[in-house]
Parts: sequence; C-alpha cells; structure tokens
Amino acid sequence: MMKKWKRMFLFGILVSGLFFIWSGECRAWGPPVKEDEDTFLEWYEEHKDGEAPITKQLSGDLFISDEKEEAAVLDGTRPITIDCNGHGIIVQREMVIDNPNLIIQGNTRNGFLMMVNTGGILKLEQGLLRLTGEEGVVLQVLSPNGVSGPSRGGVFTIEGEGTDIQGITWTQGVPIEVSNLNIKVSGSVAAKGLVSMNLRELTVNHCQIQAIGGSESYGIYCRDSVNDDVGRIILHDSFVLAVGLDASARTYSVYHPKGEIRYENSSLEPPVDTGRIYTALELGELEPVYTETGVMPGEWSLPDTVGVYVEETGVEGERIERIPVTWAIPDSAFTNPGYCIVKGTFQDGRLDGKLENPNRIVPEVTVLCLPPEKMFLIAYEVDQDFVRNGVSLVVPYPAGAERMRIEYSADGERFERYEGEGGDILAGIVKPRNHLLYFHIVVPLEAPVYYLRVVVDGDSMFAGTSPVWKIDTGSSEEVPPDVDDDGGGDRGGQDLDPTFPDKEEPSDQTDGAVDEKKEHHTTNSSDEMRTGGDSGSVSGRQSDNEKDSSAVSSSSSVLGASGDNSSNLRQNADSVKRKSDTKAESADHAQYVSASGENEEKMEAATDNGMEKMKKESKDSVMPWILVVLCLFVLVGAGIWCGKKVFFKKQ
Repeated sequence: MMKKWKRMFLFGILVSGLFFIWSGECRAWGPPVKEDEDTFLEWYEEHKDGEAPITKQLSGDLFISDEKEEAAVLDGTRPITIDCNGHGIIVQREMVIDNPNLIIQGNTRNGFLMMVNTGGILKLEQGLLRLTGEEGVVLQVLSPNGVSGPSRGGVFTIEGEGTDIQGITWTQGVPIEVSNLNIKVSGSVAAKGLVSMNLRELTVNHCQIQAIGGSESYGIYCRDSVNDDVGRIILHDSFVLAVGLDASARTYSVYHPKGEIRYENSSLEPPVDTGRIYTALELGELEPVYTETGVMPGEWSLPDTVGVYVEETGVEGERIERIPVTWAIPDSAFTNPGYCIVKGTFQDGRLDGKLENPNRIVPEVTVLCLPPEKMFLIAYEVDQDFVRNGVSLVVPYPAGAERMRIEYSADGERFERYEGEGGDILAGIVKPRNHLLYFHIVVPLEAPVYYLRVVVDGDSMFAGTSPVWKIDTGSSEEVPPDVDDDGGGDRGGQDLDPTFPDKEEPSDQTDGAVDEKKEHHTTNSSDEMRTGGDSGSVSGRQSDNEKDSSAVSSSSSVLGASGDNSSNLRQNADSVKRKSDTKAESADHAQYVSASGENEEKMEAATDNGMEKMKKESKDSVMPWILVVLCLFVLVGAGIWCGKKVFFKKQ
C-alpha cells in the first residue's frame, strides 16, 4: 500500500497539469476592455491641429455612447492615424468624421472596424477608413439611415484588404441612400463593396466603387429572401467596377437576383443587362451654358446628360430619360462675346438599357460667352431687297424676363421706344430651343447709320438696359444659318446633321456621329458704337480664317461634377485586369469576368501560394491543440492507473 503522502503527491501533479494546460489556452473571466470615450475625445481635441503626423492606438473597444447628446466630432487638419489594434469603434449617437488627413485603421479581430448601432448616426465628410485582416466589414450599419456621405465627391474613402472583405453592410430593411463615397475592397477569396441583406431600396449617388476578389467579386451585392422581387437599386452618376481573379469567379458590378436595377449616367463593369429598350423621340429642354472670354472649353461645365423623351418597349406612354452624352468641344476659348452650338453623341453604355435612335436625334447645347453687361448683339442682317429700314437681330434669349422692348436713335444719344409688335418683342414668342432670340423690326428712320438698344424687365440675368449697338444699313453682315433653325418641336424634327451645313451644300451624317469642326460666332471689334461717350463693338460673324482656327476635338465627359476618381479607379484596376486578361461571359444580370492569357499561370501560382500559406497557418494553429489533447489523455490515463494502484486494494 502506498503511503498517504505519495497519494496526495500524485493527485497534486494531476490537478496542476490540468490547471496549466487549461490556463495556457484560456483568458481570465471579466468584462471586455473599453477605451475611455472622454479620454479619447479630449486627446483628439488637443492634437487635431498641427503638421507633424501622430498615431493613437486604442487599448479596447471605443463606444461613442448614447448617454451624451452632443455629437462626437473628429475634425481638424493634422495627419492623425487611429490604430484600432484589433478593437472596434461602436457609434451609438451622432459622430462626425471631418479631417482630410485622418486615417482610422485596424484588423478584423472583432469582425468590423466601425459599427453604427441602433440610434447611431455617422456622418462621413473627410477621411479614410481602412481594414485589413482575414475577413470582416469596414463599416457595419445596424441603424436606419445610420450613414451619410460627404457633400462632395473624392474626399472620403473606405478601403478593405484581406481574405473575405466587405465595404459597407446594411441589415435594416429600410430605404438606403449613400452619396459621394470612394470604396475600394480587395479579397483573396471574396470582395463586396456595398452589401444590403434586407433590401427595400438602395440609391447610390456620385460614388466610385471597386471590388477585386478571388472567387467572388461584387461591386454592389443585395439580397432579401422575402422581397427580392420588390426591392430595387438606383444609381446616379456612379462608377462600379468588379474584377474576379479566378477563371470561374462570380463577378458582378451590381447583383440583385430578382429586383429592379436602374442607373443613370453610370458606368458598370461588367455591364448589367436589364433587357430594357428605349426609343428616342425628341430632345427635352436644355438650358444654355454661360461662360466668359478666356475660359477654356474644358471648363465650360457642359452637362453630363441631356433629357430625351423616350418610349420604353413594353411600357405604355413616354417619359423623360436622362441620357449620358460625350461632347465635341472647340479647342480654343472665346476671345470676344459670342456663341457656339456644341453637338455630341449619346453614350448608351452608361444607360440602363439599349437606346434606339430611328430619328437620328443629335444632342446639342448652346454655349454663350457673355460680356460684363450680359446682354449683347450676336448678329444682325439688314434687309436689302425686301423691307426698307428692316433689320433682323439675334440676341441671347432673356430667360425669366417679363418683357423686352427696343429703343432706337439717330445719333446714339436720344432714344425713342419702338412701338411695333406692341412694344414687347417677347409677346407671342415661344422660347427657342437654342436660346438665341431671332426677330425682325422696321426702324422708322431714314439714315444710313442708326443705333439700337434693348431694355429687359423682370427676373432675368439680362435685366436692365443693354449697351448701344450701331447698325450700318449698308452692311453685308448676315445672320448665321443655325440661328433661325430652332431644331423643331415635333417628334423627330431635330437637326439631323450635327455639322453646320452650308446653305447650298448640305452634308450627310451618319447616325450619332459628330463632325469635328464647329464654329464660334463672336463679335467683330473693328466697328465702333457710341452712347454718351462710351464705345463698344458691333456684333458680327467670325471670318473664315477664324473658323478654321476653331477646330473641335472630342472630349469625354466625366461622371458627375463632384470631382470623382473614376479614372483613377480604372487605372488602379487596369493592372489587375491586365493580369487576368478578363474574358466576359453572359449571365442573368451581368457578365462573368474570367482570367486567361499569358499571365494566367502567374495568377494561379499566386493563388496557390496564398492557399498554401492559409493551409500552413491553419496547420500551425491546430497543432498546439492536438498536443494539448494528447497530453490530457496521457495525464488522465496516468491518473486512472495510479488511482487503481493507490485507492484500490488487491483482492
């Protein structure tokens, strides 16, 4: 029989071994570690201004608590990096991020970098959220209307890189709207830019979204097990790119199995096939573009889209649809007040359906270069053979004016009101499509030279009295041929030729093509006019030599006017595309993009290396547990054997 002290010694060894094994793999009991909110916000407020970069590392989860009413604001301009260090930031009340040099980054120990909890509101103005790790969500939203984007594009970015990464994920079944965000996610297995798991309506405005994934890549991913057939996705002025690295990758720019997908002036790669067919009927009204002398054509703020009356196949009635346009603009700026009519081509690749244009409608916009006085005489033409003292005038149409009257003078100083046409030139005139007001008057003066001016009443930028214009009855000046061509108002009555046709030699034009020669119509500064000691210039047409110098070069319009980074995203993704040499295949709502070509072996090798690394890491993490289990079995077996020897007597 073993002595009592030996029995206690063996029992102590057994208990100690189990204790050390268990304590080596477990953490102590207790509440999770938290970063003190007040201390953090005070630190940020003290350090938000300055030039030297600084880093703050969190020691626990940071809760922006709902116990306070005032918003938590992270503003300033100093380069600050907040390292979450495996922890997360949970927003439970209003929080504003508005520092262009602020970076909030972390890994995925918690599964998310930031979370907007119920009742929280996160306003993203300027900054960067960056997540790295195996899998997780950069920004998880549990609160209805919990996230709002900045008021302009290109200033807030959300980035994620790892194995299975999502940019922003919503779980609430409420209408969602997000604007002016740049989202870039990359995952060796899967990547999703925007995710809604309970979709009702998702509206995306002026966003740039890029997703690069191994076997799955979704720019926008939406599902709802109950309401797939009623939810819808709407995009305006956005760019969405999805790239799949594997040959069989599921690749969608926008994915929603049964719901409606609509987009306007947006570029989706791979394209989304909605099956819609639009027939163009007539151009809608398009406001003129106003500019000044010396402003280059690239800064004219031409519209990215034009309204077009269309009929959709299978849908009764007609409606206005905004269709993207690429404009052909002159190379040179205006040197004098004048106008030009810029024509373009429809870009149905950024329309959520196929556009048919049987009437060969050509989009066009009038650009008016205004003097400081705003109103000016574009051109005039004296009647030589028809009406004595008759003259045709062209001026900018004074939108918003109540009335416009003409005044005339023989000496340029004493003016009388023109009473013809009831005294109001605008009476009975329909607003011209090209915004060039063309009208004819008979001046009751017998003089080789006389003077005119107009007075505009009402709420118009042209309101007031214009400068004085000198009219020479012996002038051979003519009204430009495109001025009195209103473009028609009937269906299919637009100018079918996008060039400026010669009166005697009309040119042929293919559907949607744009001639690369446009002419500026500017004032001729060689003539003088007088009014109370002031002098000005008589409006005229540009000479042939000047026309030839105003050649037009094609220029693609950008997405939106928000300073977006679609071209940069394309360039960044092009390197990935070149590696995969993507090959499109048809799908229900999008094309699959597969990798092929001379770089395919390199991609496969890189993928294999990644998988081997994952397997090795998995093996390394499992081996300690196997050893622990084996030791446990050995100790238990030894304990049982010793127990039999010590505690049981031989029979």
